[in-house]
Amino acid sequence: MKVSNRVEENPASATITVTAVEVPELTEEEQRDRLHLERRVERAFFEAGKALMELRVRP
Repeated sequence: MKVSNRVEENPASATITVTAVEVPELTEEEQRDRLHLERRVERAFFEAGKALMELRVRP
């Protein structure tokens, strides 16, 4: 992504150039891996939330 140098002068007039790229579909194995990793991240956030709640209730 490219932003013009005039942003410092007037951010509202910034020009942003974006290049689109075509991304191939995921294979079944890649989809399976992605789902597995998303579930691991979700579980990690859940566990972190539980840990924070536990810390809050400690005297």
